[in-house]
Amino acid sequence: MWDFGKNLELADLDKMRNLITALMLILLSGISYAQQEDAFAIELKKDNGLSRIGSISKTTAEIPNYGLLSAADHRYEIISLDESVLYSSNFAVPLASVTTEQGSSFVIYAPFFEDAASIVLYDSGNNVIDSLQLQADFESPLSIAWIYWIAPIAAGILFLVFFEISRLRQHNDLEQSRLDYRIIGIQNFILLNLRKGFSKDQIRNALLKKYSKSEIDKAFGGIK
Repeated sequence: MWDFGKNLELADLDKMRNLITALMLILLSGISYAQQEDAFAIELKKDNGLSRIGSISKTTAEIPNYGLLSAADHRYEIISLDESVLYSSNFAVPLASVTTEQGSSFVIYAPFFEDAASIVLYDSGNNVIDSLQLQADFESPLSIAWIYWIAPIAAGILFLVFFEISRLRQHNDLEQSRLDYRIIGIQNFILLNLRKGFSKDQIRNALLKKYSKSEIDKAFGGIK
């Protein structure tokens, strides 16, 4: 016989497993995004082997540790309004870079400082090769971090609603199937005892000891 209870349980476990997998993927994306911070995106243009500052904008990014690269022989410094060094890091000029009509360029990311006044570039010989004064105000990039926190919550709520509707539907289907089996059993009892010569009233009175009146009426109503 088909085990409706077991089938319901397995279906629920599959849905729960799929939900957990989806939420874990969203949460891992959120953790990765949470590790990002406000940063300067410094576009550097290659000019006869030298790097020049093309543009600087504010963005959100994970700041790489450029100093770990063996070829990191260039350096940049972020200078404050009072001309102190806020941050300094080595970086490597990549062999390959994006080439456009304006020439080849690449981007490095540096921590963002509100009181930064300029960024200075140094070559491998510690010589200044370029510098750029920063504008007073940077527009903050559109933040989508909230999506990574709201999405799992919204997904969880939607799943709970879907799960509850599905559970109620399956529960009703299960109860209906059980009722149908009971009705079939009652009808078999009725037909058997009618053949033995018992009256409908006698059979009905016997069935009332175990089944409800509505079940008995339904069983009798299904017998032609």
